[in-house]
Amino acid sequence: MENTPTPDAQAQAVVNGIANELARGKRPAAVIDGLAAAGMDKGEAIKLVYKVEEMVGEAKRKQVRKKMIAGALWCGGGCLVTIFTYAAASRSGGGSYVVAWGAIIFGAWQMIQAAMAD
Repeated sequence: MENTPTPDAQAQAVVNGIANELARGKRPAAVIDGLAAAGMDKGEAIKLVYKVEEMVGEAKRKQVRKKMIAGALWCGGGCLVTIFTYAAASRSGGGSYVVAWGAIIFGAWQMIQAAMAD
């Protein structure tokens, strides 16, 4: 019995190859030309490349959204810890409190990176 890839595995390999080429910065037109040169119908190649490009874009947007939320949680959590510990120290007439600057800066940096991602 041979180890011949199934049609689904072959299709997934083509999609992965297209996604990798686009991720490396290859222009969609060049990818389409490559697929057409390999024997794929040019119309089908166009549809496939633009569908993969759309899927890659959606995956990137989800990653950016996730990083933005994580950054907001870190920054907001750091701010809340700082505010609550300061309020507790103030109510007791003085004392020590925590400035969670590490969490605040880390969260802000995550949000900046996410906002600059493209």
